[in-house]
Amino acid sequence: MTKSNNSQYTLNSQSSTYTEVQTLLQGSGIDLTHKRFLILQGEVESIAQMKPKGTSEYDDKLLEYLEDIIGTAMLKAPIESALAEVYRLGEERVEKVARLRIVEKEKAKLDAERKEALAWLKLANEHVRALSQLWQYYLWKCLENNEQFAAQIVSA
Repeated sequence: MTKSNNSQYTLNSQSSTYTEVQTLLQGSGIDLTHKRFLILQGEVESIAQMKPKGTSEYDDKLLEYLEDIIGTAMLKAPIESALAEVYRLGEERVEKVARLRIVEKEKAKLDAERKEALAWLKLANEHVRALSQLWQYYLWKCLENNEQFAAQIVSA
């Protein structure tokens, strides 16, 4: 601003018009309509006296004012939907953990029966091995007797 109350604008060290600067700033997402990109003289006191947070969605207080200036107001809906999804997933996790605990208790109850079944299978396996050894002994005795009888037949 000069002494004659004229403004001069430059872009990239070149002289420019207000319209070009305005188009560039709006293209960058700066809200020139509501002039939230700067705090004008006299607004500092009114901003300082704002309550911290609005009571409803449409009540603009300091937090909402700052969110509007920063540009995070547009992120409220995605954040709220993400929070709802986190809450839903938390509920689902609680259900799954409770179900897991029930299954673990049932597994612990069945563990004693599993050990008993394994012990029975080991005994049954030992029994079959002992019978196998007995039948192998009988077969060996039969073959030994067969050789003796064959030798007696040849010598007689």
